[in-house]
Amino acid sequence: MARLSSLLALIAPPAALAMNSLTAPSSSVAGSEVQVTWKTDQRDVDYNQTHFTLFLMDRTSGPRFLHAVLASDVDTRQETITVTFPVDLKNRNDYYLAAVQPDWVDRVYNSTPVFTIKELEA
Repeated sequence: MARLSSLLALIAPPAALAMNSLTAPSSSVAGSEVQVTWKTDQRDVDYNQTHFTLFLMDRTSGPRFLHAVLASDVDTRQETITVTFPVDLKNRNDYYLAAVQPDWVDRVYNSTPVFTIKELEA
C-alpha cells in the first residue's frame, strides 16, 4: 500500500504552488508602495503554475476578508513586485497578503505573516 501512495504522489499534480518565502513589510502606511518578494520552485514551472493574484486580507473580519486586489496576473518568475496599498485602509495589526490561483481564488498558494498598516494621516 505504501508503494501505491508513493506512486500516486509522483503523478498527482501539486495541491498548491511551490512558491515559498512570500514576504511583506512588518508595518506600513495606507497609500504607500511596498515591495513583495517570494521564491519559486522548479515544480512551479513543471506544473505550469506561472501566475497568481495578490490579495490584501485581514485575519479577524472573517475567514477570508478581502480588502484589495493588489496585483493580477503576476508572473511567478519575477520573484518581486511593487504594489501600492489603498489609501482608505484603517489602522490594523492583522493584515496579510495572500497569493492565490487566478482562476480559483479559494486556492491559496502562500500567505505572509500578519503585519500592521496605519491610516494615512490627513
